[in-house]
Amino acid sequence: MSEQERVKFVAAFMSFLSYSQNAFLKWRQKLLAPELWLGWEFVIMNLVCAPGGKAFWKDRGYMFGEEFRRYLENDLMKREPHPDTKPLGAFPNGQRAV
Repeated sequence: MSEQERVKFVAAFMSFLSYSQNAFLKWRQKLLAPELWLGWEFVIMNLVCAPGGKAFWKDRGYMFGEEFRRYLENDLMKREPHPDTKPLGAFPNGQRAV
């Protein structure tokens, strides 16, 4: 990945995780329907559980709230992925990007 691509990736991933944390907090406060949160969980798992997502989280997870970090690290990141999951949303689970 070029330096410019890396900067764009970091900005996009940080934005996504910030929105995810906001959705998580709204779900905890019962301001987000459980069905909507389930969709967020699947997307978060697709991104954060992929090898690049795990490395990203390891480097930057400290920037997020403790409750959100615990939920990701102790729950979502330990779950079995959905059988139709596509890591980073791009390719079937078990395959690598070319």
